Amino acid sequence: MNERQFLWGLSNGVMAFAIAGTFWLGLWIGTAAPRIAGSLIAVSTVLQVGICAALLRNADAIAASAVGEQWTT
Repeated sequence: MNERQFLWGLSNGVMAFAIAGTFWLGLWIGTAAPRIAGSLIAVSTVLQVGICAALLRNADAIAASAVGEQWTT
């Protein structure tokens, strides 16, 4: 296994933790909804989805920069 494969494996693990963290955060938001204002829940959900979409959209560039490659769009 070379360094590139090792870093790719790490990025897959980070993605799994990010998805799991998003799930648990969403579960907490659902249970806390009666105690929190609706607009705060909406903003939190929009931020969650937006950040996940941005990370997935730029995943290739992030992985390339982790192994020191030049990324061109």
